[in-house]
Amino acid sequence: MRMYGKKFANRFVQRKLKPTSETQDAIIFEVDWSEYVCKCKIQGSDEYVNAYFPRNEATIPSWMKPGNAVRILHRAGVRGHTEVIGHGGAIPTPMPGSPSHPQTSDLADGVLTGMELTAGGGMTVDISAGTYRINSDSYSISGGEVGYAVMDESDAMAMNETFPPAELGDINGDNYVYMDESDPPETMSETWTTLVLGIGDSSFTLDPAPAAGYFRYDAFQVGIDGVIDYLVGTAATSSPAKPAISANHVQVGEYILVAGGTTEITDGDIGLVWTTPQAASLTLTPALDEFPWNAGNDYPTTTITVAVKDQYGNAYSSPRTFTLTMIMGTGTIYSGDTGWHASVVTQDITGSSYTFTYKRDETTVEGSPSFIAQASGDEGLIGYCNIVLLDVFGDEVEGNSSVGDYQDITSTAGAVTIVWSAGIKTEITMTEDTTFVFSEASHGDKLTLLIRQDAVGGWTPTLPVSVTYGTEITIEQICLDANSRSYLGFIYDSPTGSYDLVANVSGYV
Repeated sequence: MRMYGKKFANRFVQRKLKPTSETQDAIIFEVDWSEYVCKCKIQGSDEYVNAYFPRNEATIPSWMKPGNAVRILHRAGVRGHTEVIGHGGAIPTPMPGSPSHPQTSDLADGVLTGMELTAGGGMTVDISAGTYRINSDSYSISGGEVGYAVMDESDAMAMNETFPPAELGDINGDNYVYMDESDPPETMSETWTTLVLGIGDSSFTLDPAPAAGYFRYDAFQVGIDGVIDYLVGTAATSSPAKPAISANHVQVGEYILVAGGTTEITDGDIGLVWTTPQAASLTLTPALDEFPWNAGNDYPTTTITVAVKDQYGNAYSSPRTFTLTMIMGTGTIYSGDTGWHASVVTQDITGSSYTFTYKRDETTVEGSPSFIAQASGDEGLIGYCNIVLLDVFGDEVEGNSSVGDYQDITSTAGAVTIVWSAGIKTEITMTEDTTFVFSEASHGDKLTLLIRQDAVGGWTPTLPVSVTYGTEITIEQICLDANSRSYLGFIYDSPTGSYDLVANVSGYV
Protein backbone atom coordinates (compact mmCIF):
# COMPACT_ATOMS: atom_id res chain seq x y z
CA MET A 1 0.00 0.00 0.00
CA ARG A 2 1.35 3.39 -1.00
CA MET A 3 1.42 6.18 1.61
CA TYR A 4 1.60 9.82 0.63
CA GLY A 5 3.69 12.33 2.50
CA LYS A 6 0.78 14.73 2.85
CA LYS A 7 -1.08 12.20 5.02
CA PHE A 8 1.83 12.11 7.46
CA ALA A 9 1.98 15.91 7.45
CA ASN A 10 -1.73 16.22 8.12
CA ARG A 11 -1.59 13.80 11.04
CA PHE A 12 1.44 15.61 12.45
CA VAL A 13 -0.40 18.95 12.36
CA GLN A 14 -3.49 17.43 14.00
CA ARG A 15 -1.42 15.94 16.80
CA LYS A 16 0.22 19.29 17.41
CA LEU A 17 -3.04 21.22 17.39
CA LYS A 18 -5.04 18.89 19.60
CA PRO A 19 -3.15 19.56 22.86
CA THR A 20 -3.55 23.33 22.33
CA SER A 21 -7.36 23.19 21.92
CA GLU A 22 -8.15 23.31 25.61
CA THR A 23 -10.21 25.36 28.01
CA GLN A 24 -9.29 26.65 31.46
CA ASP A 25 -10.83 28.58 34.30
CA ALA A 26 -9.46 32.07 34.85
CA ILE A 27 -10.19 35.14 36.97
CA ILE A 28 -10.63 38.59 35.41
CA PHE A 29 -8.40 41.41 36.65
CA GLU A 30 -9.10 44.13 34.08
CA VAL A 31 -11.54 44.69 31.19
CA ASP A 32 -10.71 46.84 28.15
CA TRP A 33 -14.07 47.66 26.58
CA SER A 34 -12.52 49.59 23.70
CA GLU A 35 -10.60 46.55 22.42
CA TYR A 36 -12.93 43.82 23.76
CA VAL A 37 -10.13 42.12 25.62
CA CYS A 38 -9.71 41.28 29.30
CA LYS A 39 -6.61 40.62 31.41
CA CYS A 40 -6.90 37.48 33.53
CA LYS A 41 -4.90 34.80 35.34
CA ILE A 42 -5.19 31.03 35.10
CA GLN A 43 -4.49 28.20 37.54
CA GLY A 44 -0.80 27.76 38.39
CA SER A 45 0.38 30.97 36.78
CA ASP A 46 1.06 34.52 37.97
CA GLU A 47 1.27 35.86 34.43
CA TYR A 48 -1.56 37.83 32.87
CA VAL A 49 -3.35 36.27 29.90
CA ASN A 50 -5.05 38.57 27.39
CA ALA A 51 -8.35 36.97 26.36
CA TYR A 52 -10.72 38.38 23.75
CA PHE A 53 -14.47 38.24 24.36
CA PRO A 54 -17.38 38.35 21.87
CA ARG A 55 -18.40 41.72 20.53
CA ASN A 56 -21.47 40.52 18.60
CA GLU A 57 -23.75 40.34 21.62
CA ALA A 58 -26.39 43.00 22.14
CA THR A 59 -26.02 42.86 25.92
CA ILE A 60 -23.01 42.69 28.23
CA PRO A 61 -22.84 39.45 30.25
CA SER A 62 -23.25 40.03 33.98
CA TRP A 63 -20.10 38.01 34.71
CA MET A 64 -17.84 40.13 32.49
CA LYS A 65 -16.26 42.12 35.34
CA PRO A 66 -13.08 42.03 37.49
CA GLY A 67 -13.09 39.34 40.15
CA ASN A 68 -15.35 36.96 38.22
CA ALA A 69 -14.43 33.50 37.01
CA VAL A 70 -14.53 32.92 33.25
CA ARG A 71 -13.82 29.99 30.96
CA ILE A 72 -11.15 30.70 28.36
CA LEU A 73 -10.26 28.81 25.19
CA HIS A 74 -6.81 28.60 23.61
CA ARG A 75 -7.62 28.75 19.91
CA ALA A 76 -5.98 25.90 17.99
CA GLY A 77 -3.79 26.96 15.10
CA VAL A 78 -3.65 30.64 16.13
CA ARG A 79 -0.60 31.24 18.23
CA GLY A 80 -1.20 33.22 21.39
CA HIS A 81 -4.91 33.79 20.68
CA THR A 82 -7.19 33.21 23.67
CA GLU A 83 -10.95 33.78 23.88
CA VAL A 84 -13.49 34.04 26.70
CA ILE A 85 -16.28 31.54 25.98
CA GLY A 86 -18.45 31.87 29.06
CA HIS A 87 -18.83 31.94 32.83
CA GLY A 88 -16.09 30.06 34.69
CA GLY A 89 -16.67 27.16 37.01
CA ALA A 90 -14.05 27.92 39.65
CA ILE A 91 -11.69 30.66 40.88
CA PRO A 92 -8.08 29.57 40.24
CA THR A 93 -5.87 29.08 43.31
CA PRO A 94 -3.50 32.07 43.60
CA MET A 95 0.25 31.65 43.39
CA PRO A 96 2.19 32.22 46.65
CA GLY A 97 2.60 35.93 47.26
CA SER A 98 0.15 36.85 44.51
CA PRO A 99 -3.32 38.32 45.09
CA SER A 100 -6.23 36.00 44.32
CA HIS A 101 -8.53 38.86 43.34
CA PRO A 102 -8.11 42.30 41.84
CA GLN A 103 -7.05 44.74 44.53
CA THR A 104 -9.59 47.38 45.50
CA SER A 105 -9.40 50.01 48.19
CA ASP A 106 -12.98 49.36 49.29
CA LEU A 107 -15.66 46.85 48.50
CA ALA A 108 -17.27 47.93 45.27
CA ASP A 109 -20.76 49.36 45.32
CA GLY A 110 -23.34 47.33 43.41
CA VAL A 111 -26.10 44.77 43.48
CA LEU A 112 -25.16 41.61 45.36
CA THR A 113 -28.16 39.36 44.77
CA GLY A 114 -31.45 39.59 42.89
CA MET A 115 -32.90 43.01 42.03
CA GLU A 116 -33.41 41.96 38.42
CA LEU A 117 -35.56 43.78 35.90
CA THR A 118 -38.18 41.84 33.96
CA ALA A 119 -41.00 42.92 31.68
CA GLY A 120 -44.29 43.28 33.52
CA GLY A 121 -46.72 43.87 30.65
CA GLY A 122 -47.43 47.10 28.81
CA MET A 123 -44.95 49.79 29.78
CA THR A 124 -44.26 48.29 33.23
CA VAL A 125 -41.22 46.47 34.56
CA ASP A 126 -40.85 44.39 37.70
CA ILE A 127 -37.92 44.51 40.13
CA SER A 128 -37.27 41.40 42.18
CA ALA A 129 -36.15 41.33 45.82
CA GLY A 130 -32.42 41.37 46.53
CA THR A 131 -29.46 42.92 48.30
CA TYR A 132 -26.97 45.64 47.40
CA ARG A 133 -23.89 47.36 48.82
CA ILE A 134 -23.07 51.07 49.14
CA ASN A 135 -19.93 52.35 50.90
CA SER A 136 -19.15 48.85 52.21
CA ASP A 137 -22.55 48.55 53.91
CA SER A 138 -25.12 46.04 52.73
CA TYR A 139 -28.86 46.69 52.32
CA SER A 140 -31.81 44.65 51.17
CA ILE A 141 -35.19 45.20 49.57
CA SER A 142 -38.09 42.76 49.49
CA GLY A 143 -40.67 42.33 46.79
CA GLY A 144 -43.77 44.39 47.51
CA GLU A 145 -41.93 46.68 49.94
CA VAL A 146 -40.30 49.09 47.56
CA GLY A 147 -41.80 51.60 45.22
CA TYR A 148 -42.22 55.22 44.42
CA ALA A 149 -45.17 57.61 44.46
CA VAL A 150 -45.77 60.59 42.23
CA MET A 151 -47.49 63.29 44.28
CA ASP A 152 -48.73 66.73 43.36
CA GLU A 153 -48.34 69.76 45.61
CA SER A 154 -51.60 69.07 47.47
CA ASP A 155 -50.15 65.85 48.81
CA ALA A 156 -47.69 67.63 51.09
CA MET A 157 -47.78 66.56 54.75
CA ALA A 158 -49.04 69.36 57.04
CA MET A 159 -49.70 69.76 60.79
CA ASN A 160 -52.54 71.67 62.44
CA GLU A 161 -50.22 73.88 64.48
CA THR A 162 -46.59 74.31 65.31
CA PHE A 163 -45.20 72.19 68.14
CA PRO A 164 -44.40 74.23 71.23
CA PRO A 165 -40.82 74.44 72.41
CA ALA A 166 -39.71 71.33 74.25
CA GLU A 167 -39.11 71.54 77.99
CA LEU A 168 -36.61 69.31 79.71
CA GLY A 169 -37.36 67.72 83.06
CA ASP A 170 -35.35 65.59 85.43
CA ILE A 171 -36.75 62.39 86.87
CA ASN A 172 -34.23 60.17 88.60
CA GLY A 173 -31.44 61.84 86.69
CA ASP A 174 -32.91 61.05 83.24
CA ASN A 175 -33.66 63.75 80.71
CA TYR A 176 -36.90 63.55 78.84
CA VAL A 177 -39.13 65.64 76.54
CA TYR A 178 -42.76 66.18 77.48
CA MET A 179 -45.80 68.01 76.17
CA ASP A 180 -48.74 69.18 78.26
CA GLU A 181 -52.31 68.12 77.63
CA SER A 182 -53.03 71.14 75.47
CA ASP A 183 -50.59 69.97 72.80
CA PRO A 184 -52.57 68.40 69.95
CA PRO A 185 -51.50 65.13 68.38
CA GLU A 186 -49.63 65.19 65.07
CA THR A 187 -52.04 65.06 62.14
CA MET A 188 -51.88 65.21 58.34
CA SER A 189 -54.14 67.19 56.05
CA GLU A 190 -55.04 64.08 54.07
CA THR A 191 -54.44 60.37 53.98
CA TRP A 192 -51.44 59.04 52.04
CA THR A 193 -52.32 57.00 48.96
CA THR A 194 -51.55 53.33 49.47
CA LEU A 195 -49.02 51.94 46.98
CA VAL A 196 -50.24 48.74 45.34
CA LEU A 197 -47.17 46.66 44.48
CA GLY A 198 -46.72 43.21 42.99
CA ILE A 199 -46.30 40.13 45.12
CA GLY A 200 -42.66 39.05 45.12
CA ASP A 201 -41.78 41.81 42.68
CA SER A 202 -42.33 45.57 42.61
CA SER A 203 -43.89 47.06 39.49
CA PHE A 204 -42.98 50.40 37.92
CA THR A 205 -44.50 52.08 34.89
CA LEU A 206 -42.18 53.80 32.43
CA ASP A 207 -42.94 57.10 30.77
CA PRO A 208 -44.59 56.86 27.33
CA ALA A 209 -42.16 56.07 24.52
CA PRO A 210 -40.85 58.93 22.36
CA ALA A 211 -42.05 59.53 18.81
CA ALA A 212 -41.19 57.04 16.08
CA GLY A 213 -37.58 57.39 14.99
CA TYR A 214 -36.38 58.43 18.47
CA PHE A 215 -34.77 56.29 21.18
CA ARG A 216 -34.31 56.68 24.93
CA TYR A 217 -32.48 54.86 27.71
CA ASP A 218 -34.26 54.55 31.07
CA ALA A 219 -32.81 53.19 34.31
CA PHE A 220 -33.53 52.56 37.98
CA GLN A 221 -31.31 53.28 40.97
CA VAL A 222 -31.49 52.74 44.72
CA GLY A 223 -29.78 54.49 47.62
CA ILE A 224 -29.24 53.79 51.30
CA ASP A 225 -32.83 54.84 52.00
CA GLY A 226 -34.11 51.85 50.04
CA VAL A 227 -36.13 54.04 47.67
CA ILE A 228 -36.15 53.04 44.00
CA ASP A 229 -35.63 56.06 41.73
CA TYR A 230 -36.78 55.99 38.10
CA LEU A 231 -34.35 57.79 35.76
CA VAL A 232 -35.73 58.94 32.41
CA GLY A 233 -33.19 59.43 29.63
CA THR A 234 -33.22 62.02 26.87
CA ALA A 235 -34.68 60.90 23.54
CA ALA A 236 -32.47 61.12 20.46
CA THR A 237 -32.57 59.93 16.86
CA SER A 238 -29.22 58.15 17.24
CA SER A 239 -26.82 57.06 19.99
CA PRO A 240 -29.09 58.00 22.93
CA ALA A 241 -27.27 58.91 26.16
CA LYS A 242 -27.71 56.75 29.24
CA PRO A 243 -28.87 58.61 32.37
CA ALA A 244 -26.13 58.90 34.99
CA ILE A 245 -26.40 57.04 38.28
CA SER A 246 -26.38 59.42 41.25
CA ALA A 247 -23.63 59.41 43.86
CA ASN A 248 -24.16 56.96 46.72
CA HIS A 249 -26.61 54.99 44.59
CA VAL A 250 -26.32 51.76 42.63
CA GLN A 251 -28.04 50.86 39.40
CA VAL A 252 -30.87 48.35 39.63
CA GLY A 253 -30.74 45.93 36.71
CA GLU A 254 -29.67 47.09 33.28
CA TYR A 255 -30.55 50.06 31.12
CA ILE A 256 -33.83 49.80 29.22
CA LEU A 257 -33.84 50.86 25.57
CA VAL A 258 -37.20 52.45 24.77
CA ALA A 259 -37.70 52.72 21.01
CA GLY A 260 -40.02 55.32 19.53
CA GLY A 261 -43.62 54.19 19.29
CA THR A 262 -43.16 51.32 21.76
CA THR A 263 -46.33 50.40 23.66
CA GLU A 264 -45.01 47.32 25.47
CA ILE A 265 -41.64 46.69 27.08
CA THR A 266 -40.26 43.19 26.54
CA ASP A 267 -37.40 41.36 28.22
CA GLY A 268 -35.45 41.91 25.01
CA ASP A 269 -35.54 45.69 25.57
CA ILE A 270 -33.87 45.35 28.99
CA GLY A 271 -30.11 45.50 28.52
CA LEU A 272 -30.47 46.06 24.77
CA VAL A 273 -27.70 48.15 23.21
CA TRP A 274 -28.72 50.71 20.59
CA THR A 275 -27.45 49.97 17.09
CA THR A 276 -27.98 51.79 13.83
CA PRO A 277 -31.41 50.86 12.40
CA GLN A 278 -31.31 48.48 9.46
CA ALA A 279 -33.76 46.35 7.51
CA ALA A 280 -34.77 43.42 9.71
CA SER A 281 -38.18 42.14 8.59
CA LEU A 282 -40.53 42.12 5.62
CA THR A 283 -44.25 41.73 6.20
CA LEU A 284 -47.26 41.14 3.94
CA THR A 285 -50.55 42.48 5.26
CA PRO A 286 -53.68 41.69 3.24
CA ALA A 287 -56.59 44.08 3.71
CA LEU A 288 -58.87 41.04 3.92
CA ASP A 289 -57.95 37.74 5.53
CA GLU A 290 -61.24 36.34 4.17
CA PHE A 291 -62.38 37.65 0.79
CA PRO A 292 -66.20 37.36 0.50
CA TRP A 293 -68.10 36.62 -2.68
CA ASN A 294 -69.43 39.72 -4.46
CA ALA A 295 -72.48 38.85 -6.50
CA GLY A 296 -72.56 42.31 -8.07
CA ASN A 297 -68.96 42.35 -9.30
CA ASP A 298 -67.42 39.54 -11.36
CA TYR A 299 -63.88 40.77 -10.56
CA PRO A 300 -63.73 42.27 -7.03
CA THR A 301 -60.38 43.47 -5.70
CA THR A 302 -58.54 43.85 -2.40
CA THR A 303 -55.04 45.02 -1.43
CA ILE A 304 -51.83 43.53 -0.02
CA THR A 305 -49.33 45.88 1.63
CA VAL A 306 -45.65 44.87 1.63
CA ALA A 307 -43.50 46.69 4.20
CA VAL A 308 -39.90 46.60 5.47
CA LYS A 309 -39.22 47.37 9.15
CA ASP A 310 -36.04 47.74 11.17
CA GLN A 311 -34.99 45.81 14.26
CA TYR A 312 -37.08 48.16 16.42
CA GLY A 313 -40.30 47.63 14.47
CA ASN A 314 -40.18 51.01 12.73
CA ALA A 315 -40.60 51.58 9.00
CA TYR A 316 -37.24 51.36 7.20
CA SER A 317 -37.07 53.50 4.06
CA SER A 318 -34.62 53.17 1.18
CA PRO A 319 -34.68 52.78 -2.62
CA ARG A 320 -35.73 49.21 -3.41
CA THR A 321 -37.73 46.99 -5.74
CA PHE A 322 -40.56 44.91 -4.31
CA THR A 323 -41.45 41.64 -6.04
CA LEU A 324 -44.80 40.02 -5.26
CA THR A 325 -45.41 36.47 -6.49
CA MET A 326 -48.67 34.54 -6.31
CA ILE A 327 -47.33 31.03 -5.76
CA MET A 328 -50.71 29.30 -5.88
CA GLY A 329 -54.38 30.08 -6.36
CA THR A 330 -56.35 31.97 -8.97
CA GLY A 331 -56.78 35.62 -9.83
CA THR A 332 -54.36 38.33 -10.91
CA ILE A 333 -52.16 40.87 -9.12
CA TYR A 334 -51.31 44.47 -9.96
CA SER A 335 -48.51 47.00 -9.48
CA GLY A 336 -48.04 50.42 -11.02
CA ASP A 337 -44.85 49.35 -12.81
CA THR A 338 -45.98 45.94 -14.11
CA GLY A 339 -49.74 46.33 -14.46
CA TRP A 340 -51.95 43.24 -14.14
CA HIS A 341 -50.24 39.84 -14.26
CA ALA A 342 -51.19 36.27 -13.48
CA SER A 343 -48.43 35.58 -10.97
CA VAL A 344 -45.49 38.09 -10.69
CA VAL A 345 -45.40 41.87 -10.42
CA THR A 346 -42.67 44.32 -9.36
CA GLN A 347 -42.60 47.90 -8.10
CA ASP A 348 -39.69 50.34 -7.67
CA ILE A 349 -40.08 52.66 -4.67
CA THR A 350 -38.15 54.99 -2.41
CA GLY A 351 -39.69 54.30 0.94
CA SER A 352 -40.60 51.41 3.20
CA SER A 353 -43.86 49.99 1.80
CA TYR A 354 -46.06 49.54 -1.25
CA THR A 355 -49.66 48.39 -1.62
CA PHE A 356 -50.37 45.85 -4.38
CA THR A 357 -53.84 44.93 -5.67
CA TYR A 358 -55.29 41.41 -5.96
CA LYS A 359 -58.31 40.62 -8.16
CA ARG A 360 -60.30 37.39 -7.84
CA ASP A 361 -62.12 35.65 -10.71
CA GLU A 362 -65.31 34.50 -8.97
CA THR A 363 -65.57 31.39 -11.15
CA THR A 364 -66.40 27.81 -10.30
CA VAL A 365 -62.71 26.86 -10.53
CA GLU A 366 -61.35 29.50 -8.14
CA GLY A 367 -58.69 28.76 -5.56
CA SER A 368 -57.54 30.66 -2.47
CA PRO A 369 -54.21 32.40 -3.25
CA SER A 370 -50.88 32.39 -1.40
CA PHE A 371 -48.25 35.09 -1.86
CA ILE A 372 -44.53 35.56 -1.31
CA ALA A 373 -42.68 38.89 -1.41
CA GLN A 374 -39.05 39.98 -1.54
CA ALA A 375 -37.23 43.32 -1.61
CA SER A 376 -34.07 44.04 -3.57
CA GLY A 377 -31.10 45.00 -1.43
CA ASP A 378 -32.62 43.32 1.62
CA GLU A 379 -31.28 39.83 0.96
CA GLY A 380 -32.71 37.15 3.16
CA LEU A 381 -35.92 39.06 3.94
CA ILE A 382 -38.98 37.17 2.70
CA GLY A 383 -42.63 37.56 3.62
CA TYR A 384 -45.65 35.30 3.13
CA CYS A 385 -49.41 35.63 3.39
CA ASN A 386 -52.63 33.89 2.36
CA ILE A 387 -56.09 35.13 1.44
CA VAL A 388 -59.02 32.78 2.01
CA LEU A 389 -61.68 33.13 -0.68
CA LEU A 390 -65.29 32.58 0.33
CA ASP A 391 -67.84 31.22 -2.15
CA VAL A 392 -71.42 32.37 -2.69
CA PHE A 393 -72.50 30.37 0.38
CA GLY A 394 -69.79 31.86 2.63
CA ASP A 395 -67.74 28.66 2.69
CA GLU A 396 -63.96 28.62 2.21
CA VAL A 397 -62.63 27.96 -1.29
CA GLU A 398 -59.64 25.67 -0.87
CA GLY A 399 -56.96 24.45 -3.27
CA ASN A 400 -56.06 26.38 -6.41
CA SER A 401 -57.25 26.72 -9.97
CA SER A 402 -56.79 23.00 -10.48
CA VAL A 403 -59.69 22.26 -8.14
CA GLY A 404 -60.63 19.25 -10.23
CA ASP A 405 -58.79 16.09 -9.30
CA TYR A 406 -59.22 13.69 -12.22
CA GLN A 407 -60.42 13.77 -15.81
CA ASP A 408 -60.59 11.07 -18.50
CA ILE A 409 -60.23 11.94 -22.20
CA THR A 410 -60.37 9.84 -25.37
CA SER A 411 -58.37 10.93 -28.40
CA THR A 412 -60.62 11.04 -31.42
CA ALA A 413 -59.78 14.13 -33.45
CA GLY A 414 -55.97 14.08 -33.69
CA ALA A 415 -55.70 17.17 -31.45
CA VAL A 416 -56.61 17.41 -27.77
CA THR A 417 -56.62 20.43 -25.44
CA ILE A 418 -56.08 19.50 -21.80
CA VAL A 419 -57.66 22.04 -19.48
CA TRP A 420 -55.76 21.42 -16.25
CA SER A 421 -58.25 23.36 -14.14
CA ALA A 422 -60.66 20.48 -14.82
CA GLY A 423 -58.28 17.94 -13.33
CA ILE A 424 -54.62 17.94 -12.32
CA LYS A 425 -54.58 14.18 -12.98
CA THR A 426 -55.54 13.54 -16.58
CA GLU A 427 -55.82 10.21 -18.41
CA ILE A 428 -56.10 9.99 -22.17
CA THR A 429 -56.64 6.87 -24.28
CA MET A 430 -54.97 7.36 -27.65
CA THR A 431 -56.78 5.99 -30.70
CA GLU A 432 -54.61 7.85 -33.21
CA ASP A 433 -51.54 10.10 -33.38
CA THR A 434 -52.38 13.10 -31.21
CA THR A 435 -51.10 16.66 -30.76
CA PHE A 436 -51.61 18.11 -27.27
CA VAL A 437 -52.37 21.66 -26.11
CA PHE A 438 -52.10 22.56 -22.39
CA SER A 439 -54.09 25.37 -20.73
CA GLU A 440 -55.37 26.83 -17.42
CA ALA A 441 -52.69 25.67 -14.98
CA SER A 442 -51.59 27.79 -12.01
CA HIS A 443 -48.08 28.53 -10.85
CA GLY A 444 -46.60 25.56 -9.00
CA ASP A 445 -49.29 23.07 -10.08
CA LYS A 446 -48.06 19.46 -10.04
CA LEU A 447 -49.67 17.82 -13.06
CA THR A 448 -49.84 14.15 -14.00
CA LEU A 449 -50.62 12.90 -17.52
CA LEU A 450 -51.36 9.18 -18.08
CA ILE A 451 -51.08 8.22 -21.77
CA ARG A 452 -52.76 4.91 -22.51
CA GLN A 453 -52.44 3.10 -25.89
CA ASP A 454 -55.59 1.41 -27.20
CA ALA A 455 -55.74 -2.24 -28.25
CA VAL A 456 -53.99 -1.37 -31.52
CA GLY A 457 -51.16 0.72 -30.12
CA GLY A 458 -48.37 2.47 -31.96
CA TRP A 459 -49.92 5.95 -31.58
CA THR A 460 -47.46 8.83 -31.22
CA PRO A 461 -48.15 11.87 -28.98
CA THR A 462 -46.79 15.34 -29.75
CA LEU A 463 -46.39 17.52 -26.66
CA PRO A 464 -46.87 21.32 -26.84
CA VAL A 465 -43.91 23.66 -27.30
CA SER A 466 -44.56 24.97 -23.77
CA VAL A 467 -43.12 21.72 -22.35
CA THR A 468 -39.51 22.23 -21.24
CA TYR A 469 -36.80 19.69 -20.43
CA GLY A 470 -33.93 19.64 -17.97
CA THR A 471 -30.54 17.96 -17.85
CA GLU A 472 -31.94 14.70 -16.41
CA ILE A 473 -34.97 14.35 -18.72
CA THR A 474 -34.12 15.63 -22.18
CA ILE A 475 -37.03 14.05 -24.10
CA GLU A 476 -40.24 12.23 -23.24
CA GLN A 477 -40.30 8.42 -23.41
CA ILE A 478 -43.70 6.98 -24.46
CA CYS A 479 -44.33 3.23 -24.80
CA LEU A 480 -46.14 2.42 -28.09
CA ASP A 481 -47.16 -1.17 -27.22
CA ALA A 482 -50.85 -1.99 -27.33
CA ASN A 483 -52.65 -1.41 -24.01
CA SER A 484 -49.45 0.05 -22.47
CA ARG A 485 -49.34 2.96 -20.04
CA SER A 486 -46.86 5.83 -19.77
CA TYR A 487 -46.79 8.52 -17.07
CA LEU A 488 -45.56 12.11 -17.45
CA GLY A 489 -45.23 14.54 -14.53
CA PHE A 490 -45.09 18.34 -14.98
CA ILE A 491 -44.74 21.40 -12.74
CA TYR A 492 -46.16 24.58 -14.20
CA ASP A 493 -43.97 27.71 -13.96
CA SER A 494 -46.23 30.70 -14.51
CA PRO A 495 -43.52 33.40 -14.99
CA THR A 496 -42.19 31.59 -18.07
CA GLY A 497 -45.42 29.83 -19.08
CA SER A 498 -43.49 26.54 -19.04
CA TYR A 499 -44.62 23.03 -18.20
CA ASP A 500 -41.40 21.55 -16.79
CA LEU A 501 -41.17 17.79 -17.38
CA VAL A 502 -39.91 16.46 -14.03
CA ALA A 503 -40.94 12.77 -14.20
CA ASN A 504 -41.33 10.16 -16.93
CA VAL A 505 -41.92 6.40 -16.56
CA SER A 506 -43.32 4.04 -19.20
CA GLY A 507 -43.75 0.44 -20.33
CA TYR A 508 -46.60 -0.61 -18.04
CA VAL A 509 -48.93 -3.17 -19.63
